[in-house]
Amino acid sequence: MGYIAAFFLGEYDDAPMPLEAEDWQKIRETIEDASKEIDITVLTSLMDGILSRRLLKRR
Repeated sequence: MGYIAAFFLGEYDDAPMPLEAEDWQKIRETIEDASKEIDITVLTSLMDGILSRRLLKRR
């Protein structure tokens, strides 16, 4: 849970986070669900974090 919170708060470095694929999927779903309410700068930063880890997959 700490790694997920760190991701959303932007308090992480570029080191790999020991999260399971299921955790990253939940993060992505959470971001997608809140995307209309999140500031575009924050949304871009979060999506960049996912993209930089090559975790964004086509559905």
